[in-house]
Formats: sequence, structure tokens, C-alpha cells
Amino acid sequence: MNYFKQLAVITTLTMSFNCLANENPDNIWVTIDSTAAQHYQHEQGTFLQKIPFSHRKSSPIPDVDLLSVPSNAVNNLSEFMHHNYNRCGGFVAHSSFEEASDYAKQLAVVQNSQALLAYNYSIDNAQTVQSLINAQSPINLQSTVNSLTNFNNRYYTSQTGVDASQWLQSYWQQIATTRSDITIESYQHSWAQSSVIVTIAGAENADELVVIGGHLDSINQANPAQGRSPGADDNASGIAE
Repeated sequence: MNYFKQLAVITTLTMSFNCLANENPDNIWVTIDSTAAQHYQHEQGTFLQKIPFSHRKSSPIPDVDLLSVPSNAVNNLSEFMHHNYNRCGGFVAHSSFEEASDYAKQLAVVQNSQALLAYNYSIDNAQTVQSLINAQSPINLQSTVNSLTNFNNRYYTSQTGVDASQWLQSYWQQIATTRSDITIESYQHSWAQSSVIVTIAGAENADELVVIGGHLDSINQANPAQGRSPGADDNASGIAE
């Protein structure tokens, strides 16, 4: 009799923890490297602590997992990835399991397509590349970095983070005033800081896209919202013009 009571208690606990992991409205899902996901779960503490904290599922891509974590632990996960795997971010956040699962399926299709359409490109445009290099101005690059580091921080939910995004959009619009083929726009996220998108329309094969991204934000891990974080490394220099 005691055996069945214990079995019922264990079953109830397991179901409860699974519900917490799958239905907690404060949780988000991320797509993340499988090894990193296992490592992160391992560092969360005891077995009973880990289940409601994070729940992991496999994806159509062998080395990518879907991981559920509390929304207020995103910074902790980002810091973990930076410290252990030298990655800035290192995962993609999604608002639901369905969104994360769809993203992983789309990524699997893209990877399979890339394998089928692999093309052996030749690198033979040295003259164009050299002319672009010669057109770069170290003084302008340094000036942009200095302007960005003047903000107290560029944290994605802080007012100075919003101000930095607005400044960057305005600055890029100023640079592109003589170019009718360049458009600058902001992309509003669910958080305060917007991304800034610059599109240069190609003269040929305009339907083919090349996407280049860079960091605008900066984070003081000890005090994200108010702490000083100039972020002059890849964050500012990566988008300097």
C-alpha cells in the first residue's frame, strides 16, 4: 500500500514540475546549442530546482535544443554563454514553444537547402575591395565610437539605450542624405530599444539579400539599467561608420 502511495506522490510531483516548465507564463523558450543547454541546466542546482527552472527539448537540428527559462533569467543565460563559450548572446529567444519549434524547423530547411545549393565562389574582386578599404576613415570610426560611449549605457530597456538607438538612426540618415538607394528605418521590439536597419538596394539581383549585424547595446552585468557601460569594444566599434 505504501508503495502505491509513494508512486502516486512521485507521479504527481513529476506532473506538477512538467506543468511548471511548460506552462509558466513567465518563461520564454530559446533555441540554443545542445551542449550549452545541457551545461546550463547542470549548473542550475539540484534536480528538483532544475525542472521548474528550465525544460529542454530536442529540435530537428541535431546540435540545437529548445530550452525553457524564466524571462528574468535571460541576462543570466547570456552571461553564462559569454563566460563559458565566448559568445555574445549565443541563443535566440522566442515568446512560446511553438515559435521556437517553428524557428528550428525553418532553420533546418535552410541548412538542408544550403547543403544542396553549395557553390564554390571565387574571390576575384580585389580592386573593388581595396577601393572600399581606402575610403574608410579611422577618424570617423573613432568619432562614432566616442559618441556611443558618451551614453551612460546602451542597455536595451534603459532610456539611454533608447536615446543611443535614436541617435544612431539620425546619424546614419545624415550620412546617407546623398544616396537615394539607401534607406534607414527603426525596428520596434517588445522592449524599449529599437534596432536600426540600413538597406542598400543592389543594382543587380535586388531580390538577393546579404544581412550584416552588429551590437548597439551595452550591458553592465552588476547594474544593467543604471550602471556605467561605455561598450567601446565590439558593441560600439562593430557598428561604427
